[in-house]
Amino acid sequence: RRHKRQSVASSDTSPFTRYSLASNVPSLDKGSLKDAIGPGITGTQVTPDRKAQELSCWLGQAYDELLEGWDSTEGESYSERYHVFQTFLVSFNEQRRPIMPLLTAMRRAPKLSEEQRALREAWDSLNEKLHEYKVELDMSLPPPLDTVARWLLRTEGALTEEQGDPQDHGRAADEAREKQELLRICLEEMPQHLKIFQSFQNLDEFGNMMVPTDKIDELKRRFTSVRVTAKYHGIKLEYREHQHTVLDLLGQIRAKLCSWKRPYISPEAVRVLLQEWHEINKQELPSLLEAAIHRLKQISEKYSSKSALAADYHHVGQQVKQLEENTAVVLDEVSSAKIMMGHVLSAWDSYSDCLSSLQAWLEQGSVTHSPGNTSVV
Repeated sequence: RRHKRQSVASSDTSPFTRYSLASNVPSLDKGSLKDAIGPGITGTQVTPDRKAQELSCWLGQAYDELLEGWDSTEGESYSERYHVFQTFLVSFNEQRRPIMPLLTAMRRAPKLSEEQRALREAWDSLNEKLHEYKVELDMSLPPPLDTVARWLLRTEGALTEEQGDPQDHGRAADEAREKQELLRICLEEMPQHLKIFQSFQNLDEFGNMMVPTDKIDELKRRFTSVRVTAKYHGIKLEYREHQHTVLDLLGQIRAKLCSWKRPYISPEAVRVLLQEWHEINKQELPSLLEAAIHRLKQISEKYSSKSALAADYHHVGQQVKQLEENTAVVLDEVSSAKIMMGHVLSAWDSYSDCLSSLQAWLEQGSVTHSPGNTSVV
């Protein structure tokens, strides 16, 4: 492997321009990737699994080329490493376009074949490595730009959109709250990092440019993106925090409702459940839920005041409406649960009193009609 990397490094041609595949795999040059996922190869119909295999091979070779190119620039200048990486990235982004419809269709598929899973893994691996190298290029910028890049990475992390639907709503609410605090701190630090960036002299002691112009322009765009995105992303984080707070409180109260509605085995068990009901109210969970849903509704109205959020306003409004309905039902059930348990306990006490009276009457009757007390006629 090292011998191969050395030969690549000594070559005049960047490894990222040499997408030559094995003879049984279509070359990526001259539209061959499009051919690989087209309707047929050599006049025969290609199955989805065959397409997935071909694309996995292409992605696997691209991954190897990326590693070789990166290793070939070990010890080289920042500009050289950046240029080699960007050469690969531009070529890959251009050639990956035909793959995207297939990957999108795979995400919607309820079940994937082994070949499709392998394609998804190859795609994820390559994208993870690309992200790793992008971060490395940020972190290895010459001082003091490296501190600016670290700040950008940290701020962009706070501005990242959350993916998926978390099951632990309490944790999701905490994470949104933490991101709001991180974003606040990062924005306070923005002026000083912008000043450092603007005052950076991009020449070394010999008068050579240290950082490529493209990279400087990228950093400028990222500053602008942070400034623009932060204006509305804080609202998203605030909404997410309170949305998951509501969902977490609903989950806690519903769990208690399930226990309050289960079959009762004894008066003592009912009294324990009533005590739990009082504890829940002592913790003010219903009141906290009412306050959280009210705050969530207020935040949702902010979506109508930001053009960047206007497209989400209808969806957010539907979410809030559904949560309001769920909250109303749950709070009503909490009140009903206490009344129900009170009725059950009262009925059980009445039953116990009647049972005791009946048992006493039966015992009295048994004594009265015993042989020793039988009257002689």
